[in-house]
Amino acid sequence: MVKSLTNWIRKYYLSLLGYSLIFLFLFFYIFNIFAGKKSLLDFFKLEHQIVNLEKELNLLKEKELEISKKIGLLKNNSLDPDLVSEIAQEKLGLIHEGRVIIKVD
Repeated sequence: MVKSLTNWIRKYYLSLLGYSLIFLFLFFYIFNIFAGKKSLLDFFKLEHQIVNLEKELNLLKEKELEISKKIGLLKNNSLDPDLVSEIAQEKLGLIHEGRVIIKVD
């Protein structure tokens, strides 16, 4: 039995070696498809990250538009007195006559 097994191994040594190498290469590539540096999992993580960054970009664009509108209101040729009053109250703590300040703790 052992002698026939060793004869069989000698006879098919190159075939066994070839199949073993093919199996190792296939295992390596299949493993890398699912768990390597550029795997499917990383691809889906990047897709999710792209969606989140696009949402953040849209929020920043809206904020930029709002700020540019405020800047437009503060230019000399179209100065809005209500906005100037609001900024003075907020930043400098100034109030108009007749207004009452209520502090809530």
